Amino acid sequence: EVVKTMAGAKNLFPSLKSAKQVYSDQDSDSSDDESGNESDCDVDIGQGCVDSNNLVNDVVELWKIRRKPLLNDFCHDAYLMSPVPEILAHSTNLENKDPEDFRAVDRLISKIFGDYSLTGEAGKQHTVGLIHEFHSEYRKFKNKQGDFQSKNIWIMASDPRVLAHEWHESYSVPYTNVFGKLACRVTSKILGIGSAERDWKIVKRIKKGHRSNTGTEKVKKQTTIAGSYCAKTSQLCRSASKSAGNLMSEEDFNSLKLDRYCLSEIAKQPPADRIFRCW
Repeated sequence: EVVKTMAGAKNLFPSLKSAKQVYSDQDSDSSDDESGNESDCDVDIGQGCVDSNNLVNDVVELWKIRRKPLLNDFCHDAYLMSPVPEILAHSTNLENKDPEDFRAVDRLISKIFGDYSLTGEAGKQHTVGLIHEFHSEYRKFKNKQGDFQSKNIWIMASDPRVLAHEWHESYSVPYTNVFGKLACRVTSKILGIGSAERDWKIVKRIKKGHRSNTGTEKVKKQTTIAGSYCAKTSQLCRSASKSAGNLMSEEDFNSLKLDRYCLSEIAKQPPADRIFRCW
């Protein structure tokens, strides 16, 4: 799910430690090593420790590089408005309170719901009123009060088959003016560029040869249709593989480049001698 992916981006580890805490752990470990106190692991994550050659540690390093552009305003807001019980409990915990999450809410409300026909003080008053109304509705959501006090809707929220934006469409939009609409917008976003890369690949396949001058609108419609067909076909293939018990193939394993993490588990055969006869 998109929201769960986003929450995983904010908290990569089972202990739900923030990325900032993990980085501070790394700094403290490095300072210990410099002072002569050797540690058994490089990064303290959750209840265990991770070696420097571990996959999780590599993910942490990659995440540190890409953290700023990936944690955009939509991610911050989706993290706050996720109905998934685990994410909701983590976001409402005072220890995990991040002012940047609420600053992102203000920016998005001004951007999405702002009335651009109003200028000056009237425009500011309109935006501030929307932000105030959002916080009032969000308070009821996180405290499960008012229209959110029914136990049935939270039972549905704990169902992994229910997507976050579909939950908000059913249980937030009819009862709120700002919160539900914003929640649907931010929790339905795809986190990543995979779909954009696939669509661009389809565009290049369409606009070639004598069709290179195809209009923008026509290409957009053809790309949407072709992309939907490919996504549906891939979903059917995954369902068939899951039913057969084949979650991953050798091709998938090789494409993920995970070989170097399994060298210690796989018996390596000595390389064959290559005889070079230079005559």
